[in-house]
This record gives sequence, structure tokens and C-alpha cells, in this order.
Amino acid sequence: MAADGVAPDATACTVLVGVYACRLRRFDAAYEVVGWMAANGMAPDVVTYSTLISGLCSAGRVAEALGVLDLMLEEGCQPNAHTYTPIMHAYCVSGMIHEAKELLETMMAAGFVPSTATYNVLIAGLCKAGAFKEVDTLLEESSAKRWAPDTITYSTYMDGLCKAGRVDKSFALVDKMLSEGLCPNEITLNILLDGVCHRWLAVIKLFVDMVKKGMAPNSWTFSIVVHSLCKLGKLCGALCLLRSEDFVADVVAYNTLIRHLSFLGKAYEACLVLHEVIEKGITPNDITDSLVADCLCREGKLLVALKWFSYHLQF
Repeated sequence: MAADGVAPDATACTVLVGVYACRLRRFDAAYEVVGWMAANGMAPDVVTYSTLISGLCSAGRVAEALGVLDLMLEEGCQPNAHTYTPIMHAYCVSGMIHEAKELLETMMAAGFVPSTATYNVLIAGLCKAGAFKEVDTLLEESSAKRWAPDTITYSTYMDGLCKAGRVDKSFALVDKMLSEGLCPNEITLNILLDGVCHRWLAVIKLFVDMVKKGMAPNSWTFSIVVHSLCKLGKLCGALCLLRSEDFVADVVAYNTLIRHLSFLGKAYEACLVLHEVIEKGITPNDITDSLVADCLCREGKLLVALKWFSYHLQF
């Protein structure tokens, strides 16, 4: 731009900082751009500094990011939630929960109201550390601290509870969400299904209840349900679900069933399911081919496996 006689503005420079810091990890070049801006009377703004901090944090250079934060404060540039959230995330990923909580206190002491996204990052870190009581406290104090939990907040908490084996409490959060006017989404449903995958009646009940409550299941949701039923030996139930008019099956869900049939050595049943896939107009993929071939070969039906591959190669 400069070579063509066009002077870059602050927005263009900030984009360049983002490219160098966040994509190319060329931090020396990013600092040069920031220095050029200051030398040419174009003071870097909060977006410029926040972009640089985000890149540094993603590269694990948290101490350096804190130095940039100090610099922007010295320059009289006020940070915002987007400035602090990458630092919070870096702390939580590294298991530095104490530092993350101190950062939150620093933000509030300086008069900044942390955003819901910032709290969600902290909640994910607390869940990873098993500090569920602290998560409860954050949620209880949300109104007083002027932030509103969203679907991501609760889904993150549910995920942590389910991974810790506290499935019942995660279920109770669904009603709490609904009472607060939040609608659980397919991610919420998938998290809960993963949590109850060892109890097939609970899987079916949860699936039906969530659909009644307005959640829109996606293909991954159905695959989880099929996998859960198959894992518990309820293959007929999985097949009935796949054939249900309310279930728009895809190749991933069918592959899940075929994989379990193959594992059990049921080549004939796997071929019947494969025939059903083709009859429904669903195109088998490479994974389907591999699963069916493996199943047939395990039972010594090499010629049948070769015929299937020859047939499939025609399309």
C-alpha cells in the first residue's frame, strides 16, 4: 500500500497485526507494525492491542501478553473484555485457575464488567479442575455481578459434570435453563446423551424429553443414540430408531450400527443394513465400504467382499 502511495489506516494495520500475530506467529513483525503506527501518529487502539494479546496467548506466551496489557494501560488505552478473555483462556488451559480468578478480580476492581464469554472460559477451567462449587457460586452471583449465563455457560457446566460422573446434577440444569428462558440446543443434548450412554432407558427417555422441549437433534445426536443402544446390546432398538419416520438417518448413523454388527461377527445382518442404506438412497462412503469388507473377511467371505467392492466401484 505504502509503495503505491496509499497510506494504511489504523484498521488496515490492525488486520496486519492479526495476520502476523494470530496466523503466522511472526510476533517481531507484529510489534514492528505496532511501532510503525505509533511513529506515524496512528495510536494503536484497543482492537490492535487485543489482537496482539490474543495471538501471544494462543502461542502460550502469556507473560508477554501481560506485558502488552501493561503497555496499553501506560499508553492510556483502556482494555475491554476481548482484551482479557484470551489471557483468561490461556490461564485455564494451563491449569492456572488461581491466576484466572485473580485476573477476573483485577478486571472488576478496574471497573470492567467481564462478559459472558469471559465467564464461560473460567467455568470451563473450573470444571476441568473439578471445582463445581465455585461454578455454582459464579452462577448464583451472576445477577449481582451483572452478567447473564447463556446456553454455552450451562452446556459447558453440564459437560464438566457428566465427565465427572455427576449426570443427575447435569440433568437438573436443563430445567434451570428453561426457567431462565434459555433453550438447550443440540450440543446440550449431545453432552447429556454422552453422559447417560451406559443406560439405554435413560438414553431413550432423554432423547424423547428433549425433543418435546424443543431441542432440534442433529445427525451427530442420532449417531450418539444409535451408538449408545448398540453398545448396550440393543441393536434392534437402534435399527427401529433408524427406521423411524421422525429420524432422518444419514450414513454416519448407519455406519455406527454396521460397525457394531461387524464387531459381533454378524456379517449377514450388516449386509441387510447396507442394502437398506442403498434402498433409502443414502450413498455409502469409504468407511461403510471398509466396515462391510472387514466384517465379510472376518467370516472368510472374501469373494463376497470382492464382489461388493467391484459393485461399488461402478458408481
